Amino acid sequence: KKLFYFLLILSCFYAFSMMQKSYILNLLMPLIILLFVKKEFIKAGTLILVSLTVIISLIAIATEYKEKTAILEREQAAILAKEILLKEQQEIDNIKSESAIVPEQASTDSPDVVVVETPKEAPKGVVSDVVIPVIREPGDMGYSAPVNVVIGITKRIMVVPGEMVSGWFDIIPEHVPYLYGDGYSLIAKIKGNKFHDYSSELYPFLRPSFVKRGLKGTVNVASFMRGYSNFGVPGLILSCFSISFFLCFLEHLFQGNKKMFVALNSYPILLLSSGNLLTLLLSGGWMITILMMILFHKQIDEKRYSVT
Repeated sequence: KKLFYFLLILSCFYAFSMMQKSYILNLLMPLIILLFVKKEFIKAGTLILVSLTVIISLIAIATEYKEKTAILEREQAAILAKEILLKEQQEIDNIKSESAIVPEQASTDSPDVVVVETPKEAPKGVVSDVVIPVIREPGDMGYSAPVNVVIGITKRIMVVPGEMVSGWFDIIPEHVPYLYGDGYSLIAKIKGNKFHDYSSELYPFLRPSFVKRGLKGTVNVASFMRGYSNFGVPGLILSCFSISFFLCFLEHLFQGNKKMFVALNSYPILLLSSGNLLTLLLSGGWMITILMMILFHKQIDEKRYSVT
């Protein structure tokens, strides 16, 4: 138990230091699911509270940073507006000085000299209205911070995955071509071609408003779309079959231990709706989990397995 609590504190500190809300879920979600499956609801609820504490802390830090950034941008906009007003006022003064003729130096008796009075008002079109925009962060819908968080998470889970898939179908191949293997780094190296990562290259197509603000990002999509982006419909079908075979392998590997299968694989499988299978295996810790199951499956007895 002491080792577990130490690892729990270490994992929370690691997730918090990385400033990513999903990391704490990657670490604790399998254990939370296992506790629910084993009907140990108090322990599961405790870990949920720990996860929420880390997530809310990160949200609070991000919100404070956004507010400070918004204030800074408004101040910069105000300074720019003042500079524009000063510049236009100088233009007005120049027009006044050029259009005015000093009466002492002009003779009204001469037919070639015309006395022009200094205009009391600025010519039309010289001074323009300066509007200081209200800077709003992308994704900020104008509600309070907790409401924005709930709406953002709901949209991220229920809307964004399907939106990205449809966006990729609309763009490929009408605006960008099929990659024919160049979307896989190993195949691109073998062919001697440049590797293309459509997750980042399609960002300007799907998030143009963010790009205008100078933001950079990725548009992650369901795993099977990588096959489609490389080989079209045949690649889509092949990707679906490969994921099916992989899931069958997992089911065979965890045969006789359904609780562990559900606990260790439910969350990564859910992430397949917005992530690549290889990425989840290599960087999400899924492959390490599978390897540990292969090495120690004989030592794991579902009936005797307990959690702290």
